[in-house]
Amino acid sequence: MEKKSIIETILTADDKTLDTILQEVKIDVFYFIRHKTKGKGIDIITDNFEEVQKFLMTSDWHKKITFRQLDYLQQFLTLSDLYMMEINRQEKEKKYEEDLKISPILRNIIEILINQEPIVHFKELCELLKDEFAADEVKECLSKNEQYFDTQYKTETNEINDKTIYAINLKGKFLYNFIRQNEGNYSQFALDQASYKTAKIVQDFVEDLIDGKKNISDIENLKTDLPGDVEGVLQIDLRKIAEKLEAKIK
Repeated sequence: MEKKSIIETILTADDKTLDTILQEVKIDVFYFIRHKTKGKGIDIITDNFEEVQKFLMTSDWHKKITFRQLDYLQQFLTLSDLYMMEINRQEKEKKYEEDLKISPILRNIIEILINQEPIVHFKELCELLKDEFAADEVKECLSKNEQYFDTQYKTETNEINDKTIYAINLKGKFLYNFIRQNEGNYSQFALDQASYKTAKIVQDFVEDLIDGKKNISDIENLKTDLPGDVEGVLQIDLRKIAEKLEAKIK
């Protein structure tokens, strides 16, 4: 028995059948987003997406479909878009992983431009990285990964020299977000920055607690640059300290 396309199904099936199909697609799309595992619902999208696009390109498609059928079609297209967006996101993240693996120094450069020097000359960048990387390594990384930077050259041949200027661009900011969200190991620079800011936040909170400006319940609103799970542990430990302080103050 020949398998019906989603267009044929939408045009001929009853509501119960369509609800069942779309529910399967919906569950599998969100499961794919969360676990990167494809189910039968994803096959429905990949097998039918092009046909749906062709159907919508016909001049009289709206005459062949009822409002109810249009609603199901829109649901299918929305779920298809979510799937395509996730595929695109995963492809970008795979590219980020490859670039970071090939050029470990890339992470350091991105973090410097985000957290320390938003605009920097090549010579200054090499100076900031001299304890870990040679100037040739910095130059090679910048040449291979120029898509992440806005670059202003000072020569007609666009060759990197001491006065070449670098700033982060939108792609570089996306890469930085990927680094922060998906990698557990901070560079020494990022770790120092996070440690200092966290220490200052904790210090200010304790002082406010002693002065009566804050109470224990405010700990839940305490925000740092640490990963979520680490921040949660910090809040638990800080709550214990706050309870001891509160007991002594009373």
